[in-house]
Amino acid sequence: MTELTLHALIVDEDPASLRYLADALSTFQPGFQVSTATDLERAARWSEISKPDIVVAGLESFSGDELEHWSIEHAIDPLSIIGLSTGPSHQNFVRTIVHRPISLPDFLDAVHGVMTVTHRSDGTIHPRSTQTIGDPIT
Repeated sequence: MTELTLHALIVDEDPASLRYLADALSTFQPGFQVSTATDLERAARWSEISKPDIVVAGLESFSGDELEHWSIEHAIDPLSIIGLSTGPSHQNFVRTIVHRPISLPDFLDAVHGVMTVTHRSDGTIHPRSTQTIGDPIT
């Protein structure tokens, strides 16, 4: 029996966050091939090689609708994006947000939630409201 390999793409300006999240996925979520990028240009190159099943993105790294436009251009489902944020996010299209500092249980819960989004019998995705995990820094 062949195991399914999923591709996770982590995009963040902070190298320490990239390492922490990549290690967390590799260690606690077997079956993920993890790629990292410090900006959307590098993320675009990775997504051309292997379309990600899940994208983890530091929201502070992007201005305005930059992440949304990138996801549309590269056919990335917004429900597959986990946003990382230090406070309220203006990236309204991101459905799952994990607040910094990132706790490992919160991050893994978010990954599990994104990967278990229910699909309807007609192939469409069951809509869900925005999910915020962890407490924002106040």
